[in-house]
Amino acid sequence: MEMHGDYVQVFVGLANRGHNVKLFVQEPPKTGISYCSNLNIVHTKHPFSINKISPINLITLKIISLMRQQGSGVLYLTGTMLGEGLIAGTLNKTPILCDIRSPWSTQLGDLSTNISIRSQIGRRIRFFRWAIEERLVKNANEILVYSEELKNWMVNRIGVDYSLVTVIPPHIDTNRFRPDVDGASIRERYQIGSGPLLLYVGSMHYERGIDILVDALANVRNHFHGAKLMLVGPWPKTLSSYRYKLDEQITRLGLEETVLMTGLVPWNDIPKYLASADILLSAARYTDTYTMTPFQKLPEYLASGRPVILTGVGLAEYIIDENNALVVEPGRVDALSKAIIRLLENPVLAQRLSQEGRKLVSNEYDLERMIDLFESSLLSCLNN
Repeated sequence: MEMHGDYVQVFVGLANRGHNVKLFVQEPPKTGISYCSNLNIVHTKHPFSINKISPINLITLKIISLMRQQGSGVLYLTGTMLGEGLIAGTLNKTPILCDIRSPWSTQLGDLSTNISIRSQIGRRIRFFRWAIEERLVKNANEILVYSEELKNWMVNRIGVDYSLVTVIPPHIDTNRFRPDVDGASIRERYQIGSGPLLLYVGSMHYERGIDILVDALANVRNHFHGAKLMLVGPWPKTLSSYRYKLDEQITRLGLEETVLMTGLVPWNDIPKYLASADILLSAARYTDTYTMTPFQKLPEYLASGRPVILTGVGLAEYIIDENNALVVEPGRVDALSKAIIRLLENPVLAQRLSQEGRKLVSNEYDLERMIDLFESSLLSCLNN
């Protein structure tokens, strides 16, 4: 599996409840993690490039070996080693719980704009692997997904039994992401000053609409000259073409001093970055993938107690426009700009949205509630 923050929080929670948790990961944890005696992490690197083509490789054998050496009640699978785990679990006759965060094959066309030729070739090579995984996932005893849209896709496209799929939405540690976190050190580090700070956290793909955020900033600065935009997240080499075009756009608009790119930052620092902002943004373009997969930073946004503006892509189950966030049409720079200006001019509305957003995640997407749901699914998988 991949070691993202939300995975880590859940498994630490399960370990703290007395479950023996063994994580087999590709890379060392990039997030803060509280180790306990019931949590064991095994790290491996892909030994050969064959893993990009086929899930039948040395990692598959290593997973089987680990399960036989250490024992495994339930095999939980997610991320880019899903195929290896499905094969290993099936051969080892171990109950399998799959956590599907995004649809496989739709990503080939959806997320291929403004990426390098090498990445496009790599995606087409991996299409064979994805096709295998789509067939193998039917061997899972239970399947978890992020949204009802993704559940319907699994049933109608992949042919999975409806009763095997459970929706567990994104979750958040509301004790870590809080309205009272102090973001002053971030504003000081990047010399933000007293002007409005607009902030985006996440991946920098074209489909995330980063260029739309830059255009919106240019419009907002006509009304609030001190406004700045901070983009928090890494720029991998695969996105060099998009980054080059974005830099040209920033220069053309004269925003070199007002668009701040932080690169990759420690996950433990994300609450401070969110707290430093006046408005949190997401300008995702419409794609089939994003329609089925909600913006994974959304719970962090809402929990931070800051007003949120985003496009209505994959959010119907979570957001009520004008109640806990402002929702704008995808691809509309003018609509996004007007929404930002509206919040900056109306602090009462901004405060109400902030409070309602925080209330939503506290009631519906709190980490402890999600651990309860994961625990229930794991025990059900084991008992069945």
